[in-house]
Amino acid sequence: MSVSRRKFLIAGIAAAVVAVGGSLLYYYTIPTARRFGGKKVTVVDHLGRTVTLGKPVERIIVTEDKIGEMIRILELEDKVVGIDPRMAEMGDFFPVMRDKTPVGNCMRPLNFEKIAELKPDLVIIHAHYGGSAGNIEPLERMKIPVVALDTFLGSAAKQGEPIDFTQIDLNNDPQADALRKLGKIFDREDRAEEFIAWRNKIANDVIERIKDIKEDAKKTAWATFYFGSFDMLSIGNGRKEDAALDMAGLHNIIEEYTMRKVDPEWVLKKDPDVIVITGYADWTGEYTVTDPMQLKKLIDQFSQLPGFEKLSAVKNNMVCVLAGICMDVRFWIGAAYLGKFAYPERFKDISPTDIQREYFEKWLRIPYKGCYFYPIL
Repeated sequence: MSVSRRKFLIAGIAAAVVAVGGSLLYYYTIPTARRFGGKKVTVVDHLGRTVTLGKPVERIIVTEDKIGEMIRILELEDKVVGIDPRMAEMGDFFPVMRDKTPVGNCMRPLNFEKIAELKPDLVIIHAHYGGSAGNIEPLERMKIPVVALDTFLGSAAKQGEPIDFTQIDLNNDPQADALRKLGKIFDREDRAEEFIAWRNKIANDVIERIKDIKEDAKKTAWATFYFGSFDMLSIGNGRKEDAALDMAGLHNIIEEYTMRKVDPEWVLKKDPDVIVITGYADWTGEYTVTDPMQLKKLIDQFSQLPGFEKLSAVKNNMVCVLAGICMDVRFWIGAAYLGKFAYPERFKDISPTDIQREYFEKWLRIPYKGCYFYPIL
């Protein structure tokens, strides 16, 4: 090959690289409103960031499975191109989305290169878990729009302060606000409002049933995590998982805002009326758990811990297992389970399982299955 032909070929390749790179740069550096014909929508996310998006938003990445539930509620799964890898591990819980490209999540490293390859119109991160500069700034540098949303009622509390969750305005809590923001972005406002109304009707009914219980007459409760072992990691007042306790009329024996390990002797001294074992993955119940005896075994193991046979809750069969997802994202369902367990005479005419079944079949549009609470009510 002659020198002149070789120079011509090199120049051609260089021009092609510049053209491809330039087109990608153009895609991510021009304002999104211009990319989509001038239509735009502006929201203020849960980190206080003002984000303007071009409409329609057609390609979205979901970096947290709890946000994925909101996407199902609003019927937006067909727009998803990238997911939190955990969503692919949850069986049939995320049909359609489970087959999309994993990009990492906010608790593990996000794969920014993979995200860029998917050319999203929007990346949604969880404000509670992933609102760090390390997750947001790389996306901003690539000019990829990112919105941080919260799903937890507990985030309505000021960080570090106890709170009575029965006093929160459920029309304006973080979860409802997140649904409304997504409804605004995707023109699904009506669907968002319908779900919020359904959710609030259930939550308010639970609160109504326990509201006349005087504070000194409420049953005391201790909620402890199980992550493969009982290490006494406990939920304090104001933590996101505490919402279900409050709404069920239970008085948390850990009155300060904390999540800490406690001494078994301290538990024995406090001797709570009700004990709640909770956790995540499939240890304490999930869509993929089919045998309720798996949850019963946890209660049996807990009851055999040294000295715990003396606890009133153990002797009175008031130890239960509740899936962690029902203590935060689905707090109204968790509150119904705990209310019926602790005060059966006040909840005798409702079925928490039927409430969750309706949530699955009407709002998530998937068959109801899984185990979420034990003992069976």
